This record gives sequence, C-alpha cells and structure tokens, in this order.
Amino acid sequence: MGEILVNLLEPNEMPLHIFEDLTLVIKQIDLVLNAIIPSLHLEITNQKELFLKNGEEGISFEIVSVKNNKYIPLKYESEGIKRLISVISSMIAAYNNYSICLMIDKFDSGIFDTC
Repeated sequence: MGEILVNLLEPNEMPLHIFEDLTLVIKQIDLVLNAIIPSLHLEITNQKELFLKNGEEGISFEIVSVKNNKYIPLKYESEGIKRLISVISSMIAAYNNYSICLMIDKFDSGIFDTC
C-alpha cells in the first residue's frame, strides 16, 4: 500500500526503484480496464534512463492507451476514460483490503467509450 504520483497527461520522471512498482500497478490497472473495455489497453512507452536532480538513477516515461494497435497519449483520450483509469487503482486497493471503504459519487457520469 502506498501512493505513486503519476501525471497521466504528460511525460514523467521517477527513481528506478519506484518505477518498478509503478509497472506492476499499470499492469493491474490494464487488466481491469481491459475487462471493462476489451479494445483498450494501457502501456508505458518512451522509457529512457536518466539521472535525476539528486544524482539518483531514474527513468522518464509516458503512459499511453492502445486501441487497435494505435498508441494514443492519454491527454487525447476522453474525459471518461481518464476518469476511469484514475479510479481503477483505488478500486483494486478496496477489493484487496477489506478495511478500505471506497465511495465514488456519480461514477458513470461522463464515462463513454467511442471505438
């Protein structure tokens, strides 16, 4: 349990040891997202190793959606898809831990997929 802050709309930089945890989270989110919208996947692209300001080894990357083998930066996805992606990790945490109570108001408001 923890938090990894990631900008879904822009490229990100983070330490390598945190990126390894993020890749597992993205795989979990992709599994659930693909069960809801079968034609949609999430992937981490444009991975490039670098040194961070503090001298630590890091990586820059971007999270994109993949529809019909076309890579789409998330900033161009619908608001509903972006909202769905942002709550799925909380849904996974609530499912796996009985002590978490997750409440989402108007969950389906604005969530429409256009294929």
